[in-house]
Amino acid sequence: MTHQLPSINKLKLHKKSVNMCSFLCGSVCEKGSAMVAVMVILAVALLAVTVVLQNVLIDTDMSFNLKKSDEAYNNAISAIDESILRIMRDPSFAGTNLIFDDGSVIIDITGDNPKNINIVSRVNNNRYICKVEALATFNASGILIINNIEEIY
Repeated sequence: MTHQLPSINKLKLHKKSVNMCSFLCGSVCEKGSAMVAVMVILAVALLAVTVVLQNVLIDTDMSFNLKKSDEAYNNAISAIDESILRIMRDPSFAGTNLIFDDGSVIIDITGDNPKNINIVSRVNNNRYICKVEALATFNASGILIINNIEEIY
């Protein structure tokens, strides 16, 4: 006597005819439902990657802006130092233009005593601008005193 195996498409379990796909998956399978599930998972993954990349780009842009703003500020402070040095050497010094790697600084000095030192620092094709002002006074002994240095907004 030979035993006959059930067909691959149908199995008899508990007197119910069950599709082989549902027997293996645990639920009734329909054509295309696996593809829809894969596409939904891919869409969610793509959305997550997009959000992460957007945050990385925003952080990179913020870091670049901070770096360039600091560069403009440091150039302006260096120009204050340069103008103080030049005023000490020549009290009639009235200003100049300085060129840096990625920008320029304009030094403008007005007044006799006190002297108003106005600095405008520009970096990255004038995208980042920093303005600093200082007040310098010669005392009775001829010593140059810096009274105030502040950034102008």
